[in-house]
This record gives sequence, structure tokens and C-alpha cells, in this order.
Amino acid sequence: MNRKEIRQAQKLILSRRLELWLTPLLVLAPIIFAVVLFVESFGQGVLQGVTLYDGEFLLGGIILVGTLLFDIPFLRTVHFRRRQKKEND
Repeated sequence: MNRKEIRQAQKLILSRRLELWLTPLLVLAPIIFAVVLFVESFGQGVLQGVTLYDGEFLLGGIILVGTLLFDIPFLRTVHFRRRQKKEND
């Protein structure tokens, strides 16, 4: 292997490690934020009857749906890469 191939392999390993370390943050942060918006909109909007919190409910739903739509395929690729790496070792 020449230096160029070694550098490419090192970059690939670093990007996979970074992807694995950032996965919990990328997945859990939007879900937690959406849940906080739901709880706040329920507590302030539904229980107290304030209609100004309907936007928070809608925003929480959009964030939650978007997170699930984009993170499930992302998690599948991460899982597939980890499985593929274990099979190669």
C-alpha cells in the first residue's frame, strides 16, 4: 500500500468512529427536544386551555417525524457497517 491508500484508509476509519460516537447525539437530541415540546404544549396548552401552544405541538410533531424518517435509515447503515466490519475481522 502506498501513502495515499494508507491515508484514505485512516480517513475512513476516523469517519466511521466519529459516526459511531455522534450517533447517540444525532438521534437522541431531536427526540428529547420534541418530547419537551410535546410536554410543554400539553401542560400549558391542553391543561390550561391556552391555544398559543398549538404551534409547539406542531413543531414537536414535525421534529419527531423528521427525526424518525431520517435517523432510522442512518441507524440501519451504521448497524450494517458494524456488522460488515465484524464479519471482515
